[in-house]
Amino acid sequence: MAGNFFQTLGVEPMLGRLFTAEECQKNGRPAALLAHAFWKRQFASDATIVGKTITLNGEPVTIVGVLPDSFDFGSVFKTGSKG
Repeated sequence: MAGNFFQTLGVEPMLGRLFTAEECQKNGRPAALLAHAFWKRQFASDATIVGKTITLNGEPVTIVGVLPDSFDFGSVFKTGSKG
């Protein structure tokens, strides 16, 4: 993932921060940004989630931010209809 992906799209997290350069490096510090709906559903909108650790693929990952509700990752990569 490009380190400036979210900045390029003009996306700022509603909680926390975006990834640092270190976190974007191969073998860098594992970090996660949570989608807003996932944060609400899995963490009951816990406003203190930033800095906590979750396990992904058996590895600890630090949550660094929560994306805004207005950001829809699926729509960014939605393919055009064929017709």
